[in-house]
This record gives sequence, structure tokens and C-alpha cells, in this order.
Amino acid sequence: VIPINVDDSSPMITTAPGNVTFECDGLGNISDLQTWLDANGNAVAMDDCPNALVWSTPSFLTETDLCTPTNVYQYEFSVTDANGNSSSSTATFTITDNTAPVIFEGADLNVECDQINAGNDDELLSWLNNNAGATATETCSNVTWTNNYHTDNWVNDCGETRHVDVIFTATDDCGNSSFITKTFATEDTTAPVFANCHG
Repeated sequence: VIPINVDDSSPMITTAPGNVTFECDGLGNISDLQTWLDANGNAVAMDDCPNALVWSTPSFLTETDLCTPTNVYQYEFSVTDANGNSSSSTATFTITDNTAPVIFEGADLNVECDQINAGNDDELLSWLNNNAGATATETCSNVTWTNNYHTDNWVNDCGETRHVDVIFTATDDCGNSSFITKTFATEDTTAPVFANCHG
């Protein structure tokens, strides 16, 4: 009787698929993900018949949200030999957002002092609500503007003229932020006007 050799040993994954992390590109990092999957996470396997090893299409397992739109995706990579013996290992594909919004423009604003105690409130409010005219771009998420304006921060110059420095901060959904500092000032460039003068 000629003994029959039976292969009941699974392939050995000598190099496990590697976890990878990519900075968010705003498009889902589809190309990066596909390249990683096509390479089986750069895993390496050995078997008595290495030429017969076949890697299966990676299986998606779980998704863990970090902050919109970053996530951790877990995949399972499986390799099978000619006799149907298989081994598997898991790895994660992570998309992160560590890049702060980029702020453009923004400007100081000098306005003519209006009547005493009026404080140029309308002009100040419009300037604050418009973030000093600044805009911000962010690749991966929304941007929220805040500022640190407070009435106690005013600095008196002369008479009713004064100025206040305001920090405007642009923050994305993952907590990355950038800021600019701009100044709102009231000035007096108008000469006094004689009243009730009779020739």
C-alpha cells in the first residue's frame, strides 16, 4: 500500500497585514484603500506549496467613527492553499484629520467714532459676525468660527476713541483650529464744528 500524503496544514502568515494610517484627502482615500487591499495589507504567507497559495478578497469587518469624516476600518485577509487549508489575519485602515483649516484674508477695521456712548455697535457687530472678513478652507469637514470678543477687552485711546483686539478661530469637526488676530478701532478724524454762531 502506497501511503497517501495528506496536506492538512494551514498556510503560515509570516508577515501579518500591516495597519496603515492616511491623512484625510476629502474623497474617502479610495485610492489609498484600494492599493492597500490589492496588496493584501502587504502580508506574506508560506506553505509547502507556496505557488498554490491564493489570497481571498479582503473582507470588511467593522467601522469605528473617530470624528467626521475620519474612521478606522477593519479588514480580514485570508490565504488558502491548494487543499483548501486557510489562515487569516486582520488589520486596520485608518483615516485621520490632523490638518487645521487654512484662513485667508481678514482685516482690521477703523471706523469714525459715532455719537458719544453709541459705541459703533452696529459696525462692530457686523465685523464680528463676518469674522473680520476672513474665510477658511478645510479639506475634510465643516468649519466653525468663534471669537474671544469681550467688552472688557477695549483699550481707551482718547475721548470716545478706543480699540479692541479680537482673536477669530476657525475649528474643524475634528478639533483642529487656526486663528487670526484683528483690531476694531474707533477713531476721530472730524474737527469740531462751531454752533450757534451769529455774525
